[in-house]
Amino acid sequence: MNERRYTQVVLRELKRLGELATSREQDSRLKEISAKLNRWKKGSMSSAAALAEIQRLSGASPLVWIDKADPGIHAAHAVASGFLKKKDFSESAWKSVEILITLAEI
Repeated sequence: MNERRYTQVVLRELKRLGELATSREQDSRLKEISAKLNRWKKGSMSSAAALAEIQRLSGASPLVWIDKADPGIHAAHAVASGFLKKKDFSESAWKSVEILITLAEI
């Protein structure tokens, strides 16, 4: 399964689990990830730096960049895999991934 397809599957599963989640916890991670993504979107932070920060905040393992032209997919994969690894299916986890999906589509 290629990277993009794998990411789509992971994100779809996370969305499904997020929709089923009853937890409405809001944490600082969502705000931090959102801030990093906004800096990245505005060009004031490199893709590599943004990805490193997102990985740190989500608890994801470092990724090998296969498609450097599409860092949004890698960032979404990093966040999704980090939340999945921690079994974090809270509302804030899904909102973070939703932000990434939106940015990846821009």
